[in-house]
Amino acid sequence: MTRTSKNIQLNFFKSISVFYHNLLDRQECNTSMEMKTMTRDNAVSPVIGSILLVAITVIIAAVIAAFVFGMTGDIQQTRVVAITSDISQNSAPAKVIVITNHGGKDASALMNVNIQIEGVECDEDPDGNPIDTADFAQNVGTSVRCEGATPGEREHLVITGIFIDGTQQVLLDTYQ
Repeated sequence: MTRTSKNIQLNFFKSISVFYHNLLDRQECNTSMEMKTMTRDNAVSPVIGSILLVAITVIIAAVIAAFVFGMTGDIQQTRVVAITSDISQNSAPAKVIVITNHGGKDASALMNVNIQIEGVECDEDPDGNPIDTADFAQNVGTSVRCEGATPGEREHLVITGIFIDGTQQVLLDTYQ
């Protein structure tokens, strides 16, 4: 062999050696990187746990503060009384609204009602007789008749119930 061919062979083996050595270094590097990545992944769980603990603590503190400082307020009980309204079909030329008390769970606690059509209290029937709203409120199945202001027009009807304990609640809010 000539000197040049020995040099070529030597250079070739050196190149292979360097290539193989670099390849081994990369594998070691990847292995160490994977270990670092695993270590980093394991640290995520405690951080999330800490954030959740802080969030739960803040929520519990807010709920306790709401009760201590009275932010919940007085919640009124909703009463259940069914009142319906309909337009009388044989009331021409006047518009007569028929209001019926159908009762309900809290009908026995209903003491009186206030009937308003377009903001005006309805205290007389179309014949001019006074409406006994207390009798209407306390007797399930009874009906009262109120004259509407304008035939052919929709009118705002609001019926407010007054209960034994003094509370008031809107029982019917509709347009007729």
